[in-house]
Amino acid sequence: MRLAKGLAVVVLLRCGAPVAGQTHYGADFAVGITTVGHVPRIAMTNGQLAYPFLLDTGLSVTQRYKGGLRFFEYVDFVLGVPEGPWTPKVYDEERGDTISLGPAVAEGFSAYGHAGALGPDWGPWPGSRGQLFSGELVVGDLFPETLAPYMAVMATSTMPKSWPSDPYGFRRWPGRWARDTLTGKAVPGMFASDEELFFAFTDRGYANRTFKGARGYEIGAKVNCQVRAFADSYAASLAFYELEAINLSSWCYWGVYLGVFWYVEACPPRGPCYHGEVVDYLLSELDAKSQTMHRYDMGYWYKRPEMVEQIRVQLNDPHLVVPYAGVSFLETPSHPSDGEPGLTGWHRCQPYQKDQSGALVNYLERKDRDLWQYKVLSGDTAGLSPELKAAFFLPDSSGALDPHFDRHGVSASVGESWSNCFLMSTGPFDWRAGDTLRLVFALVMGDDLEDLKRNARTAQRMYELGYQRSGPPPA
Repeated sequence: MRLAKGLAVVVLLRCGAPVAGQTHYGADFAVGITTVGHVPRIAMTNGQLAYPFLLDTGLSVTQRYKGGLRFFEYVDFVLGVPEGPWTPKVYDEERGDTISLGPAVAEGFSAYGHAGALGPDWGPWPGSRGQLFSGELVVGDLFPETLAPYMAVMATSTMPKSWPSDPYGFRRWPGRWARDTLTGKAVPGMFASDEELFFAFTDRGYANRTFKGARGYEIGAKVNCQVRAFADSYAASLAFYELEAINLSSWCYWGVYLGVFWYVEACPPRGPCYHGEVVDYLLSELDAKSQTMHRYDMGYWYKRPEMVEQIRVQLNDPHLVVPYAGVSFLETPSHPSDGEPGLTGWHRCQPYQKDQSGALVNYLERKDRDLWQYKVLSGDTAGLSPELKAAFFLPDSSGALDPHFDRHGVSASVGESWSNCFLMSTGPFDWRAGDTLRLVFALVMGDDLEDLKRNARTAQRMYELGYQRSGPPPA
């Protein structure tokens, strides 16, 4: 453990300026930017845990792997519940009858880059200003060249002035302190990493307003998120996200799934992003040398070799590293009898697809969006139309379908939009009123597949050791 060093910036829209087409959230909307390491970390309090286009505001913050290409365009937290006694019933004018709204899925990716989007299902926790940050520091104080100087700096471990104050005027860190590895008790004043961000978001007042006419309803969740980043060379390719979902409703849900949606690209500082990738997953693997079984619970992405060479030629950089990128689940909620299930679902989730006529279909605008999203989270094809089943469940070369995991080595076509989107999930869980479900994952990058796996093992070991550091842990 050590006192945090380096630079981290968390910014908040104070004057109602929109970000990437999103609606105005008021004074509680916050954005976090950290700068150490190789993995981009730009988080917003609407559940969008990575959204690099905020850099269009002119912030001079790097987020490129080893100074080269940009990755991890979007990373979102996803929470789904099935149809149950909590499901509202409404009158449907088209059917002329009362219908059940079915499952509900709280997410943010439906709002990305769409002119008709009203906003994600998540929004800032009310009262964040004053409770979770001070608002006394603005980005213009740190980056005079920014195009958004009035963004207020939110609570970040390296800037105590951004922390909120207690009733006596003393600064207080709103997130979690590092814990003593022997006693497990918090150590006030100590951070577990070099940069940390803390914020909270909720679906209350925001759920399913992404598109007009869309169905869905509030689940009643509050999510606390702490982001940890490291400058050490052996951990610079990692970023840790610790999420705690609290059930604020009066319902005791069952069949609950937690997930992470992510979209990764290889993008130069200027110009279009490069397509032509392969996506895959790895649950566990036996190390032949040590005869040790390593658990990864990871989805990952990489460029085909011919595309790597094309990128190097276009950028006139024969030594450019075009890395592998992944998301690895480090902790999932536990079942009383079976322990942690880990990764239970992995799908390439391509929301924009062409139909048989060649027309582009946006599945995010459909009224049954929450239904197919929950089906993908839970790995259940029952009741889905042939169109939706074909769109989101990919069989292997023999035609055999595993509804929980798409086939290995899914290759996207060059120039195919949104072809590199993933929806990873874990569940099902019971979630009683007032209970908390905890999900911890790491964004992982590596120069190649072996480096990616080595870094994923390092992330798991670091987390298990409470982030204590005296050199790289055995991987």
